[in-house]
Amino acid sequence: MADDIRINEADIKIRFNNLCRQFERNSKYRSATLASQIIPDEDDISYKMMVDNKRYEAVYYQNSGTEEMDENEGLFDFMMRAVWFMITERYGRYYIAMYYDNVYNRSDGEDL
Repeated sequence: MADDIRINEADIKIRFNNLCRQFERNSKYRSATLASQIIPDEDDISYKMMVDNKRYEAVYYQNSGTEEMDENEGLFDFMMRAVWFMITERYGRYYIAMYYDNVYNRSDGEDL
């Protein structure tokens, strides 16, 4: 799934960071990393993507309903309940591409 509207660099950074914050606040998901996935204000997205080939992406996993992975929930199953998104550029305009790795993560409009 991808945004229909392409926006400028400043707006895409805000949009990306807002998505990260929504997932971080939602108890149904946990971050794939201990470090923050939010883009720092000083990052020059266009330069880093074009010159450094940097990918701006974030990954979150859907919890099983318990804080810790239980015995019946294998690591593979846990990882298959992932949602990740990244900034993509086309002709100087940016959009977010979002990927759901399983049906439990599909957005139905109610929440994340």
